[in-house]
Amino acid sequence: MPLGLIPGLRLNLFVDANNMNNPPRLTLRRGFCLEYGDMPAGRPTKYKPEYAEAALGFMAQGFSKTATAGKLGVCVNTLKGWTKDNPEFLTAIKDGEAARTAFLEETLLAAPDGPTVTSRIFALKNAAPDEWRDKREHEHTGKDGANLTFNVVRAKNG
Repeated sequence: MPLGLIPGLRLNLFVDANNMNNPPRLTLRRGFCLEYGDMPAGRPTKYKPEYAEAALGFMAQGFSKTATAGKLGVCVNTLKGWTKDNPEFLTAIKDGEAARTAFLEETLLAAPDGPTVTSRIFALKNAAPDEWRDKREHEHTGKDGANLTFNVVRAKNG
């Protein structure tokens, strides 16, 4: 198992040749010990089932996924990992995106002044780009969805 080098850190690997049933032990200076073998990779998840409801609640208040991750005490990459490993959390995040858009639209419609309107429109362009972005993309195809073909004809001079 490769480890990054840390200046001043001394590592000793002890393998008991008489008892190969025990996994090797990596001992760090001052008695800290890391064992590996049949242990699962990575650190244990911080995910708790109640985070699904909490995330939905935060997003329904208008918080982004990044802000929701912060409210839950993790980074946004951890939040994304939880959506891959926990179907109920993925559902909560998708529902939260819709609830966030609804919250932003409601506050836009009730906005009393220009700065609030501008900030809500900006947030909606990021939260729901398919519905709120200024630029529209149009794709053109030929007959039955085939690629378009063009014949280039050069004009004759004179």
